[in-house]
Amino acid sequence: MRVYIACLASYNAGILHGEWIDLDGLDADDLREKIADMLRRSPCPNVEVDCPECDGTGNANRDPHKADGCLRCGSTGKVPSAEEWAVHDYDDFPNLGEYPSIERLIEVAEAISKHGEAMRVWLDSTGSVEGFEDAYYGTAESWEDFAARLLEETGALAEVPEHLQYYFDYAAYARDLKTDGWWAEYGADGQMHFFSA
Repeated sequence: MRVYIACLASYNAGILHGEWIDLDGLDADDLREKIADMLRRSPCPNVEVDCPECDGTGNANRDPHKADGCLRCGSTGKVPSAEEWAVHDYDDFPNLGEYPSIERLIEVAEAISKHGEAMRVWLDSTGSVEGFEDAYYGTAESWEDFAARLLEETGALAEVPEHLQYYFDYAAYARDLKTDGWWAEYGADGQMHFFSA
């Protein structure tokens, strides 16, 4: 799960400057720092930011009471940087557009890490991670197989004698499920993922 984060100051100057960032295991602060590091390396800086070596103090040892000068910023506490970024490409990750927030990127990455391909299918259809856990009902080979499993899990056929259960029309029941708002999509894993309305 990677995104290509591009420096917009460079892009506007006709220079491609950015970085592929793997979102696996990152939190919002980690991603924020990776983006800030890429922006500080921009060939088209347009702002100054606190030096990452001395936290803006100008001291190499980050102790404001000691006067060891920071070599990176020349003891000024500031370094050149670009300030704006955009996502210009996605790899094995849903396309959230050019300007998703850092929090949104992490939210989606964490949801996919937790729920796998089913979450990707959900995101493609709904655009949100909300409601997934209540709606997801697993995978099945077909609508008929899913209908049979759902009837078994809910115990809906428990009172019908077993020898009569063989006559139940699972295809018709599956059609009714679709009419009632159930839906399914194939994921990149080749499996059919089922969701309630």
